[in-house]
Amino acid sequence: MIELSSLMSIGLTALFCIFFPIGLMIYWKIKTKTSLKPYLLGAMMFIIAVVILENALHSIVMTTFDWVSKSSIWIVLYGCLSAGVFEEGARFVAFRYLLKKDNTGENAVAYGIGHGGIETIMVVGLSILSVLMLAISINHLGLDEIYDTLDANTAQSFTEMLNVIQNYGFSDAMAGILERISAMSIHICCSYLMFLSVRDRRAELLLLAFGFHFLVNLPAGLMQISVLNSIWISEFIIFFIAFLCGIVTYKIYSLEKKK
Repeated sequence: MIELSSLMSIGLTALFCIFFPIGLMIYWKIKTKTSLKPYLLGAMMFIIAVVILENALHSIVMTTFDWVSKSSIWIVLYGCLSAGVFEEGARFVAFRYLLKKDNTGENAVAYGIGHGGIETIMVVGLSILSVLMLAISINHLGLDEIYDTLDANTAQSFTEMLNVIQNYGFSDAMAGILERISAMSIHICCSYLMFLSVRDRRAELLLLAFGFHFLVNLPAGLMQISVLNSIWISEFIIFFIAFLCGIVTYKIYSLEKKK
């Protein structure tokens, strides 16, 4: 059975990941009176660039170049590079062509909220919500009845997932929330940097956005190959990178205001 504390922690993570980006969008829209276009465009570009194109590339690379999947170093580098190329590439296309007539700093932030928000809702929020529904079903049906319907391979996978659910606690929820706050900050800051890069034709800002995106994906890659074994160390590294990105972006923003 799943303890109430685990159910509440899973529910807290799911609710935050779904409603935090929505609340941020509402706040920024009221504050700046931006249209829905940049938010929706950010969401659409994430789906096209990441969910469709990047995942298609992953399938091709992992089946064609098996040396990538067999090398810990290469798989981390490939994962971080592809995330940076596709997401920052999507931002470049959006600001260069699709938001050409609405190329403002306010819309750049709105784009970042839409881009990062749909990632938070789709990739994290809805996934964790499905885990919560599974946990509730486990408590309602009982483990014996569920195991009776599973074959040996599925039962093993289910047991592994069950262990994760049963051990999910408040600290895991806080780590997940911190990671999403950091990710949203990166998306917003990189969107502003890319906006300036396109508007002022400054290649160094494009490289800066790509660099921060590469770095913020690195801890997750290192966790995947067990170089980092603590989720909190990983999340603090991500938070530090996001904080540094925020400081750099704010300084650039302040310089722009003085012009």
